[in-house]
Amino acid sequence: MSIINDALKKAQLRKEETKKSQEAPVYKAAPEIRATQENGQFKAAAKVEKKEIASIMWIIFLIVFAGAAVWFFFSRAPEPKDVQPPVAPAQSQVVPAATKPAPVRSRGIPQFTLNGIVYDEERPYAIVNNEILT
Repeated sequence: MSIINDALKKAQLRKEETKKSQEAPVYKAAPEIRATQENGQFKAAAKVEKKEIASIMWIIFLIVFAGAAVWFFFSRAPEPKDVQPPVAPAQSQVVPAATKPAPVRSRGIPQFTLNGIVYDEERPYAIVNNEILT
């Protein structure tokens, strides 16, 4: 009989413990605050956690890196646009005097072949003798 009574007491204690844990809300501890007195006035200084310091350091690092990148890309001197490469002096060509001029062919009526027409309101053109005419 004592075994049964012991089991009932344990069950009753567990039931009471669960009620207490469900009734009492769990609150997160407030950060430690230190007060200092300067010139007759109290100032509160909160204790900063290591995670907050690390995140602040990362933000500062990213801002510095972004500033350096912007400075690097915009501080370059612009390339000159109108500079032309130097031109070598022209060499005179010597034409032998004994050369014969090419025979001149008589030109008759030229042959035109219409290959296509492309119409566009802004820029129409035609293809004649496999050449584009605007």
